[in-house]
Amino acid sequence: MSLKHDLRYSFRTLGRDPRTAGLVVLCIALAIGVNSAMFSLVRTVFLRPLPVEAPEELVTMYSTHPGF
Repeated sequence: MSLKHDLRYSFRTLGRDPRTAGLVVLCIALAIGVNSAMFSLVRTVFLRPLPVEAPEELVTMYSTHPGF
């Protein structure tokens, strides 16, 4: 079977039941929206540089003596 034949068959099958076609479109739209939201979140949190002038000068300090 060719891709053209498969696509024609899938569109013809979806055309028989409008509710199924609507559900398929809704699922695809939801998947695209979730993918876009996750990419935006990952990009914002992990891939952008820190908004400081000299990020190489940032340090973290820990106390080794509790009570001070």
